Amino acid sequence: MSSKLAIFGFTGKGKRLIICHIGSEDGFVPDALRAFESKKSGDYHEETVGESFENWFSNILPRLEENSVIILDNAPYHSRKMEKIPTSGWKKSDIQDWLRSKQIKFDGCLLKVELLAI
Repeated sequence: MSSKLAIFGFTGKGKRLIICHIGSEDGFVPDALRAFESKKSGDYHEETVGESFENWFSNILPRLEENSVIILDNAPYHSRKMEKIPTSGWKKSDIQDWLRSKQIKFDGCLLKVELLAI
């Protein structure tokens, strides 16, 4: 008699189901479910942008009991920067514009890497 062992694992590829819901020991908040099928096969978190999550969450918050505890995972759309900070991927002129918008003085002859160090 021979035995065979098959091990199945997730490849990280393919469609996903993205589910947002809020519940407690008393059950789920009525009409709070937000679920949809991912259209991408890669990083499905890119699909749910921060603004969309914030809108859903803002509509749910008033319906929670006072002193509720909220636990979120570390998905990128659960926390986002309100303002983008310059990176090395930015054009030098965009970095200069950003510095000007913050009223930060700089020498126009500086290299991009030097502007980022300010």
